[in-house]
Amino acid sequence: MAAKLQKSDPSLAKSLMFAYLSESPLDEEMNEALLGLMAELGESALFHRHYTQYAERLGAELDAEPSAALRKLASRMNG
Repeated sequence: MAAKLQKSDPSLAKSLMFAYLSESPLDEEMNEALLGLMAELGESALFHRHYTQYAERLGAELDAEPSAALRKLASRMNG
């Protein structure tokens, strides 16, 4: 259902993901879905802002870094 919503109404999907992440900001699966959607839509500035905030919070709160898949996606978004 989430994938269907991302295709049919990506703006609504992003809004719902942001709302969810406001309550669970370190949910890796949701951050991956949101960042993937931003990448698909070509929203590079928004992607980089969100990725940076997520990575910083992950490091500060859990002494961790984004998954290898997210780091690879961020690298591709850097061009």
